[in-house]
Amino acid sequence: AIRSLNSIVVKVTFTSIQKLRSMISEAEYIFFVAFGGLCVLVGLTMLKVQSTEPITITTAEFKTFQTNFLIGYMTVMMGEVLCVASFFHIMTSLKMSFDDITTLYIVSVGATTIFGVIVEIFDIGSRRDKCVATALLYAIATFTLFSGGNMEILLLGRCLYGAGSVLLHSAFDSYLVHDHASQGFPDDWLLHTFSKLAHGMTIVAIASGIVGQSVASLFGPSGVAVLSIIFFLCIAGFILNTWNRDVGGSTKFMFSSFSQSVGQAIRSLRTNSQMSLVVSLSVMSEASILIFTFYWAPLLSTVFADSIQLSTAATVASSGPPIVNLISGATPAAVSTGVVSSATRYLLATVQGSSVVASTPIPFVLIYATFTMSTMLGNYIYTLTISKYGNDLIFQVVLIANAAAFFLASISSSPQVVFMASIVIQTCSGGYWPSIGWLRGRYFLPEVRSVTITLTRVFTLFIIAPLLWSLHESFTLTMLACSGLNAVAVFLQFKITQAELKLQGEEDMYEYSEEED
Repeated sequence: AIRSLNSIVVKVTFTSIQKLRSMISEAEYIFFVAFGGLCVLVGLTMLKVQSTEPITITTAEFKTFQTNFLIGYMTVMMGEVLCVASFFHIMTSLKMSFDDITTLYIVSVGATTIFGVIVEIFDIGSRRDKCVATALLYAIATFTLFSGGNMEILLLGRCLYGAGSVLLHSAFDSYLVHDHASQGFPDDWLLHTFSKLAHGMTIVAIASGIVGQSVASLFGPSGVAVLSIIFFLCIAGFILNTWNRDVGGSTKFMFSSFSQSVGQAIRSLRTNSQMSLVVSLSVMSEASILIFTFYWAPLLSTVFADSIQLSTAATVASSGPPIVNLISGATPAAVSTGVVSSATRYLLATVQGSSVVASTPIPFVLIYATFTMSTMLGNYIYTLTISKYGNDLIFQVVLIANAAAFFLASISSSPQVVFMASIVIQTCSGGYWPSIGWLRGRYFLPEVRSVTITLTRVFTLFIIAPLLWSLHESFTLTMLACSGLNAVAVFLQFKITQAELKLQGEEDMYEYSEEED
């Protein structure tokens, strides 16, 4: 009976896989395989990490508090993942030019940077109110995507999105720490909540891939945006009704203390070479990360469009009006050989009303969910290997691998190679954040750490904006630039390590001379 049951299970499983495979096009197959494989790999790695964590015994009251917070935060994160995944494809469905889409992303990064400075100066409202404002800002920003391509409204939406992003990464942590302490829970239980928060992102990635891609298949990218708006509005109501309202509401103006901290941070950067090297490394690496956060969608859409619809693109170029070929400078041969730039391909597709980019059957939500899981995998690998190999070696490997993956993506015309390189880039991103956090904790003065990180974001904006403005028309040059940024980061990290080794050697020599005396 057991053998018969096993045989039936195997047959049903095999039949289901075959049926699922027949429903997925050949172009989409690699995305689903990668998503499924990473679900298993990240799940196993998460269990391994959880097995190394101490068992924490808590109370029912604390579990209620913890669960309510996790539901609120993870739902907002779910909405944000869906927003990022669908942004480019909504813009292409509106026939927006690639220049305009790039401008909107640069405005998003700029708004995030500016509002990051503002929250250092102004403190308005309670912590819970800021969490609610986060969800509402995201909802309004996403709603502006339905403006029919009105650039002014879209720019306003990107500014609101930047404000929401800043609050997401500040208000929720602040509320958690404050409310945890105000209710008198032990400090080690807070670490337990942060641990669950990290593991919860794995669940968010898997759920967003399954749910979001199902909605995208039925209703397109606009349906994904509507779903994210629903998440944001529902969770705003949930937070208002279930979270404790902390004491607050008065406006605090902290420009004086902020300016003093900025001055102290700048003086530290001038006098502390290690600190300035860490900031420079952060700027290089984070610029490439932020560029790829936008660039993955047009990059993958175009390389897969080239592999699937070369004949269609050649037909569009040859049969189009003379003005199109004159503007783009694209001949059928140029299109078929991939000589034209990304902007030229996009122009051809948009003017003809048959977008090669938009019509490429890539499951964009599933892809971004795969990238999110890759980031979690990189974080887990760091956690499991830090005690054995140390931060310096791991960081060096992360930066070298990142530079190599960007370079591979820049020179390869294979969609599969570009996609796998993108997964490596995101995995390295997951290892980057704890690595740079370790260096910041070591070299940044505690009293100016927050301000120094804010300054780092400002410096990063000065790298991102000109690079994207000048290079966004060429995927090859943009990826090469990101590879170069990471190559510089490798050199800076090597200098930091060498300076640390030299300092340790001098200290050991000093101790030895004292013993001799």
